[in-house]
Amino acid sequence: MGAKFRVLAFVPYNFNSRLAQAGDGHKSGLGDVAVMGYYNAFSTRSNVGYDLLLQSLWVGMGVKAPTGKYEPAERALSTESPNNFQLGTASTDFTLNAAYDIRLMDLGLNINANYKINTQNKYDYRYGNKLTTNALIYYKFRFLKN
Repeated sequence: MGAKFRVLAFVPYNFNSRLAQAGDGHKSGLGDVAVMGYYNAFSTRSNVGYDLLLQSLWVGMGVKAPTGKYEPAERALSTESPNNFQLGTASTDFTLNAAYDIRLMDLGLNINANYKINTQNKYDYRYGNKLTTNALIYYKFRFLKN
């Protein structure tokens, strides 16, 4: 979509297995589909001595649709763990996202934050909101001169 905008779609296929006193089980199938849009708040290139320094910040938001199968009876069986043995949530949820990247030549640092706002589903269950953050240090190897 260009240098300023990006759209990402996630179509998960889940493979769940459980070993529990309440009974073992296996489920697989389509999960909840999500679409996220990002805007490039800034992107810079500068020199630090002879080295190239690159920075970028992407911010965005998204929506998750209730496309995965949700079994309300499963919630009653969830005495050992929260209601997490589902393929979907049966709720429409929203995300706020930010991704910052800084790279000096081939060595870089990537920091991401995602806040998911969950809504109540039609079975009167609401998963808690969720904050996810991560940091990744990376090195870009060049295998070909191009």
